[in-house]
Amino acid sequence: MGCSTGVFCCKCRYVIATMGFINLILIYMMRVDLNVTILAMVNDTVDKTSTNHSSFYCSNFSNHTYLKKTEFNWNRLTQGLILGAFFWGYILTQIPGGILAFRFGPKWVIFSSLFGCAITEFCVPTAARIRAELLITLRVIQGLLQGVVMPNTGCLVGNWSPPSEKSRFTTFVFSGLVFGAVIGQSLAGVISQPRIIHSTNLTTPMYISYWPYVHYIYGVIAVVFSGIWAILVFNNPNQHPWISSTEKQYLLSASINNYSENDKKSGKMTSGVVNSTDSRSLDNISVETRVLHKKPVPWRQIFKSAPVWSIIICHVCFNWSFYSLITSMPTYMCRVLGFSMTENGLLSSIPYIAQSIVGLFAAYLSDFVIAKRFLSTTSVRKLNNVIALGGLGLSLICVSLVGCNRMAAIVLFSVAIGLMGFSLAGYGSNALDLAQFTMVVYFSRNIISVTNTAATLPGIFGPLLIGYITRNSSSIQNWMIVFGIAAGIAWFGALMNLWLTSGEIQPWGRLTYMKNTNTINSVTTDNGAPKFQNIITNQNDDQ
Repeated sequence: MGCSTGVFCCKCRYVIATMGFINLILIYMMRVDLNVTILAMVNDTVDKTSTNHSSFYCSNFSNHTYLKKTEFNWNRLTQGLILGAFFWGYILTQIPGGILAFRFGPKWVIFSSLFGCAITEFCVPTAARIRAELLITLRVIQGLLQGVVMPNTGCLVGNWSPPSEKSRFTTFVFSGLVFGAVIGQSLAGVISQPRIIHSTNLTTPMYISYWPYVHYIYGVIAVVFSGIWAILVFNNPNQHPWISSTEKQYLLSASINNYSENDKKSGKMTSGVVNSTDSRSLDNISVETRVLHKKPVPWRQIFKSAPVWSIIICHVCFNWSFYSLITSMPTYMCRVLGFSMTENGLLSSIPYIAQSIVGLFAAYLSDFVIAKRFLSTTSVRKLNNVIALGGLGLSLICVSLVGCNRMAAIVLFSVAIGLMGFSLAGYGSNALDLAQFTMVVYFSRNIISVTNTAATLPGIFGPLLIGYITRNSSSIQNWMIVFGIAAGIAWFGALMNLWLTSGEIQPWGRLTYMKNTNTINSVTTDNGAPKFQNIITNQNDDQ
């Protein structure tokens, strides 16, 4: 029964894309909620006695707006440790995540991560009330669980996205990260907003925050969705029980046409290469891919590849600003610009709405430009990276210059993070360009695992550095240093991108179809008949 006429009202690949999108929303909601709730957990105000330069502080900030009944008295270095602890675990499971994707399939690896994160989310309030060290440990565990999500999501996207929809499919699914930040921070801000509990007189009202409910609500939603995920998601079209034969054949034809066309362009056609009229089924392609997966990953060629290093560098430089902003912008909005918790959560989410809109626009525009051959894939990837990283750096410099102008700061944050949306059609899609369609499933998860591992380092060191720079006060001067460092790193990534980025299939990512009777005998159907006449092999057998 086909998805378009039976169980689902749309194509199965679109259902998979939607499920991946929602999953990343929930994953990111559970990642960013503590960035907001920690402001309600800790009574931390601007220390104006630490300097004689009152112009370094915003006059619209009042230390006596209300007296919060907070539970914890953690200094800013401890808060930096708590916010950065997630990434200590996150970095450890990036590469294992790629291995797990092949062994168990992305469906169940992502399910385990989502369900496990939901359970740990319930434990956050209790852990915080016992000891800060226990909360740090819990955040490390959450990082370990979420570290497998990105490479497995990349694998799922590779399994289900035909080449002509690659940028749009990738951007839509991974824009769930942005929507997760928007929803996670907005809802956390509204729930965590301190509320009056009693007042002994008119001058000293007392307030309390219901921040624990943020973690309970997010945990419940994640548990429910994990059950839906287990029912509706499948690793690839070959395993989907409700996919139509038309859609299944379309995915097969798209994959064959993609690597056949690339072989023609590279002049590496062989007589064994099949064309779009090949009669083999996706079952056979799947078996061939499993034969291919028995070959070791050509790590030496991959790490000697300049385009791979471009992805790593761009991702690291991007994440320095992204993680710095996602963890610290609520702090800046509250302790420097003086926004309330509700205002903070809502206004901190506006830039990520801009990022999602820009990201989708960039994806459609990139696919259109590549399809019409107005620009090469390489030029499109480079241009997107320059806009994302170059524009980000310039906007952050401007944020530091406008100081206490709250409206200007919100606009500039929106521009900075909005322009980051171009990155998904830049380095974010670039890993899928470097290998032919079937090889993408094989290599993309490994490349994504490596790049995510390196790109997690900013999440570890960024919050610690920000906590150190602002350890004595949240002055404008200190935050100018924070934004200046982020801008410099972003510009470095933009320049390296111009030098190293490529959208061409790399030698280690090419395929040939070769006659191999020995292999045919070992790959058979249930009744012992040969499953197919050709197998896929990597041209670079020398490693």
